[in-house]
Amino acid sequence: MNFILDTDSQILVEALKTDAYDRAQDGMLFQEAKYIMAMNFSSMVIAFLPRSCNSLAHDLAQFGRNRDPDDPDIWEHPLPNFVNVLVVRGRIEPVVE
Repeated sequence: MNFILDTDSQILVEALKTDAYDRAQDGMLFQEAKYIMAMNFSSMVIAFLPRSCNSLAHDLAQFGRNRDPDDPDIWEHPLPNFVNVLVVRGRIEPVVE
């Protein structure tokens, strides 16, 4: 199984791709994350994306933060309409860096 992580945190990318943060105060969290990824995925891509390229993730995170706890945690097909709107908007908005 493949794993792709796009993040706007350069520190997270470095922490997961190298051992640079393994000895930090909470470095065991990065070590554990790398171990779990290595055990469960045959291929991993961890990449930095500027925040301007990550507006869809930001919008979905904001929704998750404010969602009704009685709503389902997992969406199945068809996706809620607002998700489709966010995806389309993300495809047509220009990237500003």
